[in-house]
This record gives sequence, C-alpha cells and structure tokens, in this order.
Amino acid sequence: GQVNTVWVTAPDLTQTPLSGAQVFDTLTDKTLLKLLEYAPPPVVAAPPPPPPPPPVVTTATSVTTTADALLHTTTTVTTVTTTTTSGGVTTTSVTTTTAVTDSLSGVTTTTTVTQ
Repeated sequence: GQVNTVWVTAPDLTQTPLSGAQVFDTLTDKTLLKLLEYAPPPVVAAPPPPPPPPPVVTTATSVTTTADALLHTTTTVTTVTTTTTSGGVTTTSVTTTTAVTDSLSGVTTTTTVTQ
C-alpha cells in the first residue's frame, strides 16, 4: 500500500499534514509502528468577526426668532447639527431652515439648506 496524507499532532495540539515521503523522513521508527492511516480531523472554521459597534449619533438644535416691526415679518432660523461617528470616521451635517412670515398677509416662506 501507499501512505496518503498523515496528520501529526504536536504537544500544543497544532496539526501538521505530512505527505507520504515526509512521513518516512520525519517520524521515528517507533511512531511509524504506531501509525494508523485515518481521515484528517474535521476543519473547524474560525468564528466570524463580531459586528461593528453601532454608529454614535449626536444632534444639536438651535432656534432663533426675530421680529421686524417695520417690515411686519417674523424670521425663525432653525439649525440642526448632526454628527455621526462610525468605524473611526466622523461625518457632520448642518441643516439650516429659515422661515419668514409676513404678519400682514400670513404668508410664510421657508428655505432649507443642508451642508
């Protein structure tokens, strides 16, 4: 017969495959006498890496309202700053909404800008 791959287990439980020629070159006569050919032990897959931590999101909001009696308008500026940190990367966005209301007509004009 022939010797197929032989698996040798070291004292630290690491396993090393040996080909037919390596078996006879590496193992002692005593070990060769004990050698039984067998299928290699099943390969245990490494566990998947843990999921990344959830992103950290912080939000700050400021609201400023001013009235202009001469123009009969009220202006409200709302600024929302959102900072997101995920995987070591920080992203900041600023959304500014300006609402101008004409107190005579009741019409409100709103503008929103996101940077």
